[in-house]
Amino acid sequence: MADATPAAVESSGKKDRIPWKIETPTPADVSDIVDVQWNAWTSERMQSLFPHTASGRVYSERDHLLNVTGQPKRPGSDKPEPKTTMRVVRDVGTGKVVAFAVWRHMRPGDDWGWQACWSEFDDIPDIKLETVEEIFGPSRRVQGLLMDGREHLMLEALATLDTHRARGIGTALVEWGNAYADERGLPSFLLASPLGKAVYEKVGFAVEDVSHLTDEKPFSVPMVRPGKRE
Repeated sequence: MADATPAAVESSGKKDRIPWKIETPTPADVSDIVDVQWNAWTSERMQSLFPHTASGRVYSERDHLLNVTGQPKRPGSDKPEPKTTMRVVRDVGTGKVVAFAVWRHMRPGDDWGWQACWSEFDDIPDIKLETVEEIFGPSRRVQGLLMDGREHLMLEALATLDTHRARGIGTALVEWGNAYADERGLPSFLLASPLGKAVYEKVGFAVEDVSHLTDEKPFSVPMVRPGKRE
């Protein structure tokens, strides 16, 4: 699927227009991508996963470089890793990345564990395995129950600089992923924050009640969008 054409979105409450476009990132964008991540993911929980420290930045830059290049996260794994697709939004005026999204194309037979989607961090002292498992473990298990082995697209990560929010940029990235899924007839899955839930509902996602499947509760709200041919 071709990248979206440049878009001009009116900034909230102003007449000026801010041109931006969705693009495929390059390795040169990795530093900007981490800047966006650090600006957007400031909660205590997110910083426990992606600490704003020197070693935390080493990890995030390494991990996003693998997202950008499509290289394996954990070479030598017994099962194939899900395919990673990443897109960024670039401010046309400054040339800087101001938002990004990461999707995982999950196929039957792939390794659906969180370890297959994130690079190793044994050498990163500020990231603790038990913390990552506590957050990602329940989420992945709920995802497995809801999707029941079906091929699907998962929105893994979405972030926008605070200076560029409320301009439709995040929604445009989600809709890019929706188009990718629709071209392939795939359902989509994501975990939303309570504040982000309404945004996803506007573009076709619905909250899924998992209480009949498990007593385990993920930290975020599980949401599913049906496939175009479902």
